[in-house]
Amino acid sequence: MLVSLGSAAFTIITMELAIDTQAMGMGADPTRITQGLIGAIGFLGAGAIIQGQERVGGIATAASLWVAGAVGMASGLGYYAHALLVAVLAAVVLWLSTFMESRGSGDRPIDDDEAD
Repeated sequence: MLVSLGSAAFTIITMELAIDTQAMGMGADPTRITQGLIGAIGFLGAGAIIQGQERVGGIATAASLWVAGAVGMASGLGYYAHALLVAVLAAVVLWLSTFMESRGSGDRPIDDDEAD
């Protein structure tokens, strides 16, 4: 969910930036800024993923870095409404995933009836 959110945010921000640069009469290609940021953030996110013998960790951290990059880009370009919306949605996704993970873990006691 976070990678999808970050991808959507980067796309919307890039389109907004392209529209704004055309309106200002600038001939620059704003997608190059996004391309550089996405590559760098992806590299950082890949470093956050740790593979162990039994499991892979850091996926949520890597996805959170991705979304944080989108929020930072939106803020830096002055798209504060976009940045706020993405930050709130990311917080909701992280809260929901933490809630679902805690409900799905084996931490709850098993009834004798379930054990059979």
